[in-house]
Amino acid sequence: MSKNFEFKRSLNIFKAEFKMRFKGTIIWLALIVGMMAMYMLMYPVIDDIMGEKLALMPEELLQIFGMSKHSVVDNYNSYFAMIYQIIFIILCCYGVSMGANALYDEEKTKSIEFLNSVQVSRLEIYVGKFLVIMVNLLILVMGSLITTILCGLVVGEGTVDNMAIISVYKISGITLFFFVALGFFLASFLKKDIKPSMAGLSILFVTYIIGYLGELVADKIEFIKMLSPIHITSASAIMDSTMGIGTIDYNLLPVAIITLLMLGFIVGGAVLYRKRDFL
Repeated sequence: MSKNFEFKRSLNIFKAEFKMRFKGTIIWLALIVGMMAMYMLMYPVIDDIMGEKLALMPEELLQIFGMSKHSVVDNYNSYFAMIYQIIFIILCCYGVSMGANALYDEEKTKSIEFLNSVQVSRLEIYVGKFLVIMVNLLILVMGSLITTILCGLVVGEGTVDNMAIISVYKISGITLFFFVALGFFLASFLKKDIKPSMAGLSILFVTYIIGYLGELVADKIEFIKMLSPIHITSASAIMDSTMGIGTIDYNLLPVAIITLLMLGFIVGGAVLYRKRDFL
């Protein structure tokens, strides 16, 4: 095994891994683009129907899903925020699962033993695979963004603010990459009999539930909802703020903390993976 890190070898791993995952990425891209296009093109119809339905639902129930009785159907941007919240959760699940499995699969299939026997270090493996998952996720996000903007041109009816939509994708993207980093971090130290993807998904859903339950008791224990990265960077929260089309100041401090945690997971995962015993 090579002791000196060379980015070129990481790129070789990236190219091989990207080619291997290309078909799966295209399938995911088609699913994400298809879902976004289907729902966003339904905006003119749902605009009329949903207003009546939401008015009958308790405000507390809507808050659990990051919605309100009015903002969802006021305009294309608010409607997008509701729809993208669903896509956002799917992408978070994709990120943490793919991040965890990228390293776990090497150990499961014993291919790590082959890689260790040639001139490739564990750090080079880690970097190459991390870049693959990040690029694949970026492809899905860009596909969703382009679809949203194009659908806005067709059915937006003059209520589209593309800069607000881009802001949602940029800020929420930090949480997506946070969960990728979490997946890699968990895979770097969990024992062989524990699937890191399941651990990552469990953390994701627990923090998601905590965040929106925090909405219900926000007047009593406000900090609880800050324990959920998905809640902090939810599309509705961003869109309703000055970063979107609203008037509420958006607090970037929690986003900065998520970014620092993400960097910590990336570095920590790399350090632990280099020392991991695969025997």
